[in-house]
Amino acid sequence: MLFPLLAKTTQGELGFWLQMLITFSIGVFNTVIQSSAVAFASIFPLDQYIGLYFTGTGIAGLSIALLKTLLILAFPREDKYLFIITVIYVFVSAVFLYLIIYYYLTFRRTAYCR
Repeated sequence: MLFPLLAKTTQGELGFWLQMLITFSIGVFNTVIQSSAVAFASIFPLDQYIGLYFTGTGIAGLSIALLKTLLILAFPREDKYLFIITVIYVFVSAVFLYLIIYYYLTFRRTAYCR
């Protein structure tokens, strides 16, 4: 949620470097999350679950790209609407991220994962 807020409130060189710092942090955390998710998928007994994980990742990527495309087509191309589109996009992404965290913590406790 910091990207659209920083883009709206901070401009110039400070805004640029804050965006770069956040982008770097997201990259680091994404690496940790992806490796943890693949390790979690490898816990399951069949090798097929790794393939299903990557298929799910691809479907999620296509879904969020479709959402962004629909938002861009639904709103007029004006600066005030670009901020609204970005906030909706980031909010939906955050909701899915929190759902994934919840499901991970829930399934990790099941007897099937142990």
